[in-house]
Amino acid sequence: MSKLEQDLIRITERMRRDWRDSEEVDAESPEPPKALTRGELQSAFKKSYTGEKVTMSSSIASARRGRPNDARNEDYYELVGDFTEIVSAWRVEQGEAPSILTAGHYLEQRQRERLRSLVADDEAEPRDTFILYITPFGDGTITEIELDADYRIPAGTKVPRVNPPAYGSILTCPTKNRNVTGDFSFTFEGDGPIDITKLTPLSDDEIRATLRAIQFAETAPEPAPPAPSFERIARTAGDPCSYLGFVIGTPERDIQLSNRWTYVAFNLPAPAMIGSLTSSIHFPHDYDYRVRVLIFDTFGAKVLETELTKNGRTRFNHTRLESGDYLLVFGGCSLKLGASGSYNAPHSGLLARAPEKPLLDTLLKQEAMTDVFGDVIEVGLPQFRFEAE
Repeated sequence: MSKLEQDLIRITERMRRDWRDSEEVDAESPEPPKALTRGELQSAFKKSYTGEKVTMSSSIASARRGRPNDARNEDYYELVGDFTEIVSAWRVEQGEAPSILTAGHYLEQRQRERLRSLVADDEAEPRDTFILYITPFGDGTITEIELDADYRIPAGTKVPRVNPPAYGSILTCPTKNRNVTGDFSFTFEGDGPIDITKLTPLSDDEIRATLRAIQFAETAPEPAPPAPSFERIARTAGDPCSYLGFVIGTPERDIQLSNRWTYVAFNLPAPAMIGSLTSSIHFPHDYDYRVRVLIFDTFGAKVLETELTKNGRTRFNHTRLESGDYLLVFGGCSLKLGASGSYNAPHSGLLARAPEKPLLDTLLKQEAMTDVFGDVIEVGLPQFRFEAE
């Protein structure tokens, strides 16, 4: 007995059971319905196709999980494909009836679907579903595509473009927990719909070459950012401004700098143009320590603010310092850094915090800072070299 005949018997028994349970049955009621013949069933199908209401519906919109049909083509590939022959061959291997390949197969399949709609939900057998997974070789999202009732990719299905455009694919049957195909890899090209069933799978050598290219792209160092450009002011005839730079401090020996703010006053006998600073501070390489450097004029106006990091050098826009007295202040690092320099240079001292508008004359009149025992704290001064470049 074929599967179709078994379904006919099951439906007939259900119809008879419903007839017996009906409260409207009386003595004049007709006899219980008889079993439908194959011809009668086919005739009923014909009538339903010519206009009568048919309770058969299916939706394939949910198969395209998150791939909108209005997505821009430059961001997605549109896929098409008919997997009827592939599914049919797989079913034959599983010992089942082949998929719809002829008009006879098609009619029988439609009859089975109609029967399923008449059988109670708890008695109906689940229809096989087929899921196609598209996985990009590189970074990207796996696309899950459910084939429609005709074993085709639903119209408008799209997958995100990646670079390189290499993808792996596998067709599965979740209802039977089986893989229909093995893993195949393809390269997608072009802007029109791509029939994945017509593509030639990549060879093992092509797959290895693609994976090596992706690995190299992921491990290749990023190009160094372009060096920052700073404003430079050219010399002008008759201007006494010096471009030769100047030095503050003497590298006499190894010293230890205070973790407080340090200041030192200096004098410029002539105007100077500066655009870089190098120091003799020893920065550890295991952490990104930073030291702020500020220059104020005699009346507390800030004329320069920059920062030193572990290479001990920094550059900035050209800054012109006129002749006169200035105050250099540095600090901001909680660690007591080492340096090549000297202790207790003339006109130097310590501050509890970063100054906002320090007056040079006022600072020079302050008493030296002492520790908790009343001893004067030594003031360590590294060497600072200011240059035009």
